[in-house]
Amino acid sequence: MKPEIEHVFFADRFPRGAYAQAYTLHIDGMLRDALDMIDVHLRDHPDDIRAHTKKAQILRDMDRKDDAAKHLDSSWSPKTASPDMKLVMAIQYSQVGIGDRALALLKQAEREGVIRGDLCYAKAIVMHTLTIAGHKGLIDEAADCIREASKLDNGRVAIESAVANILLSKYYHSATKDQDLLKLVVRHAERSIQIGDDDYLTYYNIGRAYFFMKRPERALPYLEEAAKRRPWFVDIQAMIGSAMAERDGMTKGYYRKAIDIIDYALDKDPSILFALQSKVSAYDILGDEDGVRATITTMTKRDPSSADPWGMLACIYLAEGNESKAEACIDSIRKHHPKTPPTRVVFKHMRRVNYDWRRFFITDMLQ
Repeated sequence: MKPEIEHVFFADRFPRGAYAQAYTLHIDGMLRDALDMIDVHLRDHPDDIRAHTKKAQILRDMDRKDDAAKHLDSSWSPKTASPDMKLVMAIQYSQVGIGDRALALLKQAEREGVIRGDLCYAKAIVMHTLTIAGHKGLIDEAADCIREASKLDNGRVAIESAVANILLSKYYHSATKDQDLLKLVVRHAERSIQIGDDDYLTYYNIGRAYFFMKRPERALPYLEEAAKRRPWFVDIQAMIGSAMAERDGMTKGYYRKAIDIIDYALDKDPSILFALQSKVSAYDILGDEDGVRATITTMTKRDPSSADPWGMLACIYLAEGNESKAEACIDSIRKHHPKTPPTRVVFKHMRRVNYDWRRFFITDMLQ
């Protein structure tokens, strides 16, 4: 892989100076200040393509997508660009969410005879980035491309790390939740560490993979290493709290600490919904039914289209003999998942019910 292409993947890992300040301000949502600071950096480094991309990303987040596209267009010359440069710019356009331009540049570079391994790498990064941005139907091709890139040019930190990252995304987007994908994530990410990768994302990916394998005790050391490298990233804190909450046989104080960590993360970013399920688990272990009910109710409010919280809440109401409220929860399952039998959702959580539920289910409520 050529250094200029590999650089794109590592560009934001260790930012410095005015760029670093713009990077942090952007993360914190201080977009006007971030824009001013990236302009300071660009005055001193007008050829820094990552900075032009960062400015375009800030403009995009200010709801100025047209300005973002114009700025990125002005930062280079397609007519005189080499095939390698077109790969680099394809990645940049994907990071700003301009998918059609990114995919077109990949095709141009391929026609112009770019090295196959570099093409596969760039394709994988572009398709993965666009998948995260909400584009459909690209993640399988991204996974195939990065695997081919790994075969053609293995032993590179960027390749091994990208394989782990993209395969983890494929797991997220897969209906079957193939555990073999998670094992591959761990294998490639650990290989990346062995050959010199010290980035937070690699440790975070291993931690997440073990968490989804339901091995929280294996996940925690990697998540803690990720937190050391990116202490302000609240998603990592939420995952640490969740892994703690999912462990067996710990003290009550340990589970309360898990809840405190999850609450800290949710206070910083209420959109981190995955941690709420683990919070329910911790309250359940502690025997705190009020905490269980309150957390499940929060889940139904923050993500009303998710079936499981409604199923759990229905079970709680059934245990209390409150069939009307249980039926309202089941109606919500029907509303958002018309092709899913509500019984399938509710039965998953029947352990919460100390109730003659058979009488409830012989009605046509769940038909």
